[in-house]
Amino acid sequence: MQLPLACRSALLVFALGAGGVVAQSDPHRDGVAAIQAKQYEKAIRLLEHAHSLKPSRVDTQRQLAVALSHRGSQLHNARMFEESLHCFQRADRMWPGQLNLVMSVGVLHLELKQLVDAKRRFEAVLELEPGNARALGNLARIAAEQDDVVKAAELYERARKRDSSGRYEQHAQKYARHAEVESEFKSLRHGMFEIQYPTGREYGVEKALPVIRSWLNQALRDLRRDLGRMPQKPVKIVLYAKGQYQHVSSAKHWAKAYFDGKVRLDLGDWEQKRDTLKDNLRHELAHAFLESFYPNLPSWLHEGYAQLVEGRSLDVARTLFRRGRLSALDIETFVDKFADSNDERIVGAGYAQSLLVVAHLRDARTPREFARLLGKISKGMESGKAVREVYRLDFSTVFQAAVPSR
Repeated sequence: MQLPLACRSALLVFALGAGGVVAQSDPHRDGVAAIQAKQYEKAIRLLEHAHSLKPSRVDTQRQLAVALSHRGSQLHNARMFEESLHCFQRADRMWPGQLNLVMSVGVLHLELKQLVDAKRRFEAVLELEPGNARALGNLARIAAEQDDVVKAAELYERARKRDSSGRYEQHAQKYARHAEVESEFKSLRHGMFEIQYPTGREYGVEKALPVIRSWLNQALRDLRRDLGRMPQKPVKIVLYAKGQYQHVSSAKHWAKAYFDGKVRLDLGDWEQKRDTLKDNLRHELAHAFLESFYPNLPSWLHEGYAQLVEGRSLDVARTLFRRGRLSALDIETFVDKFADSNDERIVGAGYAQSLLVVAHLRDARTPREFARLLGKISKGMESGKAVREVYRLDFSTVFQAAVPSR
């Protein structure tokens, strides 16, 4: 259908500049300008349009890859890993063979526990740049996830030699120790758990196995009731005989257990300290289950929930605050900083507060609503916003209700 003459004349006048020249938009040029203005979503839309008009234009493809990689970085920083991966994969298709893009896709596969895809990408990086330290380090991380501590130690050592910054020094040392201690460990499947332990009468670990298995059964029932789910992959438990744990441990000096993708437990003199050992096992299992269902949760949620599963007393925590033995942390310190602090007062207060706040959140609503809250925070939503959206409460209100004042 043709426009009436008057309409065509009006459109022509609107399109004319002061000199009477028709101003034509250039989506490629406008897309590049949007990248420079850090308006990456706008840049992607414009450059996709430019690419549809001229599919063979190489510089449009490359600028679109640049916009997609910037947007992917934004999404990664927001912990929206699946969306970030999608951006980087598209960027990689637009500009194949770029080492940084191949690396970024691999890192995101690794974040999402897609180990086969991640390994393939890091091997592709090594084809582009043999000896790339970051690719070697990531391949070492995959080997460790797959229980090949000897291979992990070898790859971390290669990465250490190729990287002058010292980034891989501690990892190389750690996995050298793990390889030394764990290379001959036996593996035992118990339901959905895989238990790794040293054999030999001199270690005395096999005597503890029936007790450990009964504790695992009880913890599994409690966690399943609480979270309503079961991990899709076996949860791995590594048991260390007396003296072995100190040789491999990367945890703080007072911790007799930790979780780094596996639950690592110091049996020590287990027969004299059964209750402590059981509490340590339940605490670290809570971390393992949360990480399986809701990766990337903040420390306060992890530590609060783990203490609940362990059976830590809420009344004792409340009393510590009421009597002034502990001073409540402000919300910012509590949410972002306490778990990494070297100040024992901050750490002590943070752990007690996390126990009380998570108990309040868990018990204030149904298990389904608590799971929704965990899911939203896991996917990158800020904690306060997630509480408002799911519970219709302000986080500061929850904070004040959970933690008593003097």
